[in-house]
Amino acid sequence: MGPSSPGYEPAHWRQSDAGTYNHSGDHGALCPWGYNLDEWLITPGLDLSGCSNAFISFWWMSSWYWHVDPYDNGDLFVQVSTDGGTTWETLWTFGDSAMVVNSGGVWPWDNWTWYQATLNLSAYVGYDNVMIAFRVVADDNADIAIDDVVVYSIIDYDVGVVAINAPAGYVQPDMTVTPSVTVQNFGAMTVTFDVGFEIYDAEDNQIYSSTATVTDLAYGETQEVTFAPDWTPPAEGSYTAVAYTMLVGDENTANDTLTAPFEVTAMWVDTLFYDDGTVANAGAWYYEGNGFGYKFTPGAGQYPVQVNGVLLYFYEGWPDPGGDQFRVMICDDDGPDGAPGTKVYVSPVISGATTGAWNYVDLSGQYIGFEDGSFYVFYIQVGDYPYCLGLSADGAINTPYGCAWEYFVDEDSFAVDDLSWIGGDWLLRAEIVPYSPPPIEVAMHDILAPVGMYEIGETFVPMVKIRNIGTETVSPTCGFVIPDIYSEEVTVTVAGGEIVEVTFPEGTFGAAGTYYPYAYVYVEGDENPANDTMYGEPVVVLPPLGYEEGFEAAVIPPPAWQQYILGDPSSPGWQVYTGMEDWTGVETPPIEGSYAIGHNDDDLSYSAEDWLVTPLLNVDAGARLTFYHMTNYAPSWTEYRGVWVSTGSRDPADGDYVEVLDMSGMASDEEWSLVDVDLSPYEGQSVYVGFKYVGDWADEWFIDGVKGYGLTIGEMPWDVSIPTPEIEGVEAATEGTAISMGVEVYNSSMSPGPTDLRAIIRVVYEPTGAIVFNDFRDVTIDPGESQTVYFDEWVPIQPGNYIGNVVLQTEADPNLSNNMLV
Repeated sequence: MGPSSPGYEPAHWRQSDAGTYNHSGDHGALCPWGYNLDEWLITPGLDLSGCSNAFISFWWMSSWYWHVDPYDNGDLFVQVSTDGGTTWETLWTFGDSAMVVNSGGVWPWDNWTWYQATLNLSAYVGYDNVMIAFRVVADDNADIAIDDVVVYSIIDYDVGVVAINAPAGYVQPDMTVTPSVTVQNFGAMTVTFDVGFEIYDAEDNQIYSSTATVTDLAYGETQEVTFAPDWTPPAEGSYTAVAYTMLVGDENTANDTLTAPFEVTAMWVDTLFYDDGTVANAGAWYYEGNGFGYKFTPGAGQYPVQVNGVLLYFYEGWPDPGGDQFRVMICDDDGPDGAPGTKVYVSPVISGATTGAWNYVDLSGQYIGFEDGSFYVFYIQVGDYPYCLGLSADGAINTPYGCAWEYFVDEDSFAVDDLSWIGGDWLLRAEIVPYSPPPIEVAMHDILAPVGMYEIGETFVPMVKIRNIGTETVSPTCGFVIPDIYSEEVTVTVAGGEIVEVTFPEGTFGAAGTYYPYAYVYVEGDENPANDTMYGEPVVVLPPLGYEEGFEAAVIPPPAWQQYILGDPSSPGWQVYTGMEDWTGVETPPIEGSYAIGHNDDDLSYSAEDWLVTPLLNVDAGARLTFYHMTNYAPSWTEYRGVWVSTGSRDPADGDYVEVLDMSGMASDEEWSLVDVDLSPYEGQSVYVGFKYVGDWADEWFIDGVKGYGLTIGEMPWDVSIPTPEIEGVEAATEGTAISMGVEVYNSSMSPGPTDLRAIIRVVYEPTGAIVFNDFRDVTIDPGESQTVYFDEWVPIQPGNYIGNVVLQTEADPNLSNNMLV
């Protein structure tokens, strides 16, 4: 079935309902999804015999998911006929990357987003009966819509100036500028023409004049035009640049001339932006660390520039409950083909953001300078959705393609964002000023190591980056401190404007705990000591490993664990996972060993609430529980996933559990990710840890490699079980032949002594219900051991079906659910 239902009406082209599938006005043209479609929407015959050129533009929208990837269930074609519909030629389809991009679209295109396509019909000029068809060929596809179809011709000769690039805005005194403009050919004919450029002072005196020639500019093309000689401002003050095209026979002179005032001054502040200042929408990531950003290009006469500040407007009322923290990141354009490259500056976490208002981040003390080219400003999200800020966007996209970017923290990578999914420009701006660094100014730039988690006795080598913001070469002292355990200083030499990496002597973590490192840099005469110290992320030193469960017993519940099904009783609960199950499409193997556990997304009568609970664990100082998790269909379909702790009853129904980690927003799509849970607040206590899944036709959750650092098994009650649901020997049962039956018994008790138990077997002849065999064995099994218990031989005396029943009996076993096998 396709993604939406057309009801009982056949899937032909039709007028859309009011307010649906319309790019403008109230209606559009809609071809709903269906089976075995070959639907045509054809224009009347068009007379192009008197035209010198012709074009068609239209807006279209559909589903990439159903028509390109992962499904290729249909296409929209634009086809042309010049013989009254007898033969047709394909001009365009939304399944061809070159055709889509050349028509003004993007590839890949987004689901349910309107795109405008413009196609050249000049090959059909001279025909008097040109028909254009919008044809859908599909099977089990998605809805396809078009709107605002226009066939038009353009004048032959029309060129104009569309931008004055330099000098523009603010120009610094004594800065040599190469005058530059951008021109465009709006006419149908390829043309050659001259462009003039003039500069006037405040008294309207012409102080510069030059002419350049543009050769063979085709329809729709733009070209940057530079002029000689270069120009140097004679003095500070107000000036005006005038550029104009000089095409003989230009049929539209209204766009020939462009005028732009600019200022020559040593003291200026400029704000770069693409938005219109209104708020219409907002965006956020599911996970923190990712970001939205812009490429900004100062005017040629403004260099060198300094990023003095960043302005961000955060949406009010969404997400809910939201947050008040964020970071900003400034990057150079030294990546491939001018993409974001070097991270020049990454701020610490900034708290106290105001929603519904502009927030200004003062970067004046960072002296972030650029000599030429472009730079990038990124908003970096702090907090997973919905515990985060929403960056506001306006209601229309005015950002040039290639200027909006996304940052992906997991891959540490960047990608162009066409903004079609948000439908507007980010309210994200950069404030720039002339760059004038002080002679002596050094700053901490980054702490590289140690980071993350370590074990007791593990060594570490501190590494940092420092930046010489000043112009002079200096030899500062760099220090690295972990309070109470480490303190070292080194001296390095760094030239003006450089960033260098500094390595310190090796250290060793001798005790468990959470440590808070910091680094500093000092040089005499430093102009701004405020940026000389940087605090690193907390470093966790794990206590000794005292407990682990890798689920290699391949049973549910795992040995010494317990499962509780508190929601829909028909839920299959937690299940053994190997990567080859038919209850999930996930095929990623367990990260450790051959087995893991998982919970599927069953369609139930109501939501499952299934718990898998550890044995009792003693909590020592600095205790942490780590495990790997993996998800499928998360977080879009998630109801709830989380980790809970009880210092009382093991049974969640008794209400003693408290949540320690809500994982509902934590997705790890078909790949394993490490999760760290701090249990140190429970030091000196004994706890049960519960993995709680809630859902009905929701997501899938997988867990492997549970490890407890500073956690040891607490005193457990007796618990014996039958881990393998089968009776040995019955497969050889034949009438009149003796068989020896056995069953595997497992003692999951963590108590120091062995367990005495009785295993009882009964065999019932199903047609009559008569007990035909009854036996027992008394055995003793050590903790953590399994044993196969064999019973006396039995001889079936008649054919038919039999039911075997095995029960284990022992004192003080509180968990009888795993003591029976039928």
